[in-house]
Amino acid sequence: MIDLLPCPFCGGTPNVERLGNEYTKSRKITIKCPECRIQRTDAARVHGFDWLEDIAAKEWNMRR
Repeated sequence: MIDLLPCPFCGGTPNVERLGNEYTKSRKITIKCPECRIQRTDAARVHGFDWLEDIAAKEWNMRR
């Protein structure tokens, strides 16, 4: 499971959606806040879901 911080805009609890699988060439992870509907999507072709989840969580948790 991914350890995510609350939404930076409203403080809601984000949801994680996976698209694709380990056998397809396209994998996507979308992290979405159900409260304010902000979202970000990260995708990979070469790397697997473990790598992609790590990158997606780091980017979501980064507060700029």
